Amino acid sequence: MRYRILEPLQADDTLAQLFNTYLRGLSTYEIVTVPRETMREYQQEMKQELAVEAVDTPSSLIDRSLRYYELVVLRNSLHGLHRSVVQALGTLNGFFTTYEGDLTRFAIENRIRSLQEYGDGEDDDWQWSGEGDKNDNTTWKPTYKDDPESIRPYSLHQELAGCFDGYDGREEYIGTSAPAHFEMFSQIVATQTELSFRRIMGSQLGEDIPVYRAEPGGEFAPLSLADQIEHELNEDLANARIVERFKGVLVLGADLLELYQTMDQTKVEPYYRLRALLEWMLEASYRKP
Repeated sequence: MRYRILEPLQADDTLAQLFNTYLRGLSTYEIVTVPRETMREYQQEMKQELAVEAVDTPSSLIDRSLRYYELVVLRNSLHGLHRSVVQALGTLNGFFTTYEGDLTRFAIENRIRSLQEYGDGEDDDWQWSGEGDKNDNTTWKPTYKDDPESIRPYSLHQELAGCFDGYDGREEYIGTSAPAHFEMFSQIVATQTELSFRRIMGSQLGEDIPVYRAEPGGEFAPLSLADQIEHELNEDLANARIVERFKGVLVLGADLLELYQTMDQTKVEPYYRLRALLEWMLEASYRKP
């Protein structure tokens, strides 16, 4: 049985740390959402709920199924967004390091590299090397082309397209979702002390479960009520800051998408700006450089 929905990102950068902190803020919500029924129990309960669907009553299993799906989408979204930022930044860093800002040279060599790796192309994209059997594919090599029409599909802008629109649009990419689309989860993260496992257990037991702190000697002592209130207030402030940074990163992603879509693809200066904003996004900062 799968007991984890919100798998953490396996990366050490600040953006990954922020996303992981955001996901941890949903741990209680995840606990009460993870399925624990046997297949027999699931089938029986689902049949019962579907049978009374017309009565318009809250459906426990169907509601939990929806919450499960939403958590899976959230997990995939944060992983996909982080991956797109890392890939886009890697592409731009490689471009500036290897090609020193030469957009034409990048497109020419990217076309040749793509044809060598994936084949395909038109007949005039290939020429015989002059050695060996013409029927042997290994004796053919890509034709050198530098005209704008031939190299346009291999431009740096096109190379970055997968990080901003994903070609088929079936994943989270830079700028595809706004803070409002995550509002339900952000509200849970911001108020997670109210949904803490300790409070839930306390309400079920009918009494508060004490909070302990480590003393200098190594023993644990319960916090006073005043200290508990102060502790939770500090947690609430920290949680609010997490959500604020999370929303700011998404706003920065929208700015990046707008820059990508409107930039002059033939000039190198906008790519410097794009890289600077991506670096800030990877640092989980929404204050533009």
